[in-house]
Amino acid sequence: MAYDIAALLKIIGASLDDAALAAKRMAATSLDDVGASTKTAAAKSAGVVIDDAAAMPQYAHGLQAARELPVVAKIALGSLANKAILIPGALLLSLYAPWVIPPLLAIGGLFLCIEGIEGLWEKFAPHAAAEKDQSEVLSPQEAERKKVREAIRTDGVLSAEIIVISLGTMMQAPLPQQALALVAVGLSITVGVYGAVALIVKMDDFGLALLARGISGNIASLRRAGQGLVDLMPKVLVGLSYLGTLAMLAVGGGILSHHIPHVAYLSELAGPLSGLLALLLGTGVGAAAGAVAALLLHAVRR
Repeated sequence: MAYDIAALLKIIGASLDDAALAAKRMAATSLDDVGASTKTAAAKSAGVVIDDAAAMPQYAHGLQAARELPVVAKIALGSLANKAILIPGALLLSLYAPWVIPPLLAIGGLFLCIEGIEGLWEKFAPHAAAEKDQSEVLSPQEAERKKVREAIRTDGVLSAEIIVISLGTMMQAPLPQQALALVAVGLSITVGVYGAVALIVKMDDFGLALLARGISGNIASLRRAGQGLVDLMPKVLVGLSYLGTLAMLAVGGGILSHHIPHVAYLSELAGPLSGLLALLLGTGVGAAAGAVAALLLHAVRR
């Protein structure tokens, strides 16, 4: 009897060891699968991520130096909140109503086109920006809150595009793997984009620190480097504001172009330059759609 119990315990112990080993292998495989899905999704959505990084610095431009990083932090938290809503929403829609996703993305794309065309109008028609400033006099706190709201709203559309593109690369994967990979993509992109934005908006302060160190230590190379950064960064931020505005048109127009078969056909005719032509055509579609929609909106408001 004692021998039977000992043998049974030995069998149970061996079974538990086998189960633990199998679970460990399954966990390792699952993590590998999640990692592979994350890498593929990040590669596929890289274009939108670059546009996101280009569009965001403009929202921290023009603020007091002490408020730049807090504003970037607020926008980053808003971006995480966007993704916390969008990831479960995208998973549920892909399971139960996948036909809803393209129209929702098209609406978001049109919003980006309107934002982009209005941004270009304000940049190339200074009187429009002046009229807007006169009609809307805000305190620094209100102006900051407005910028944060606008940035989070724009980030929401860009995040939705990133999540849908990412989800499209892993449709055959199990639901838990999809969820974990999307969370990993969302976190890594948010940290990467807003970390880069924080570095960009604080580079002028870094230049001032170099300049001060060079002056106090009588180090000519540090003085030149610091002065160069101080002189360069305002131009970089202005350039990024234009690039970010064009990025909105490119992303929004690219989303809308998916619903225009001839655009994809024309892009394919360019062969190795098909990607560049698709970008140019998408930007053109975005500018046209944004201009028409903006005119209609202004007519309705009046």
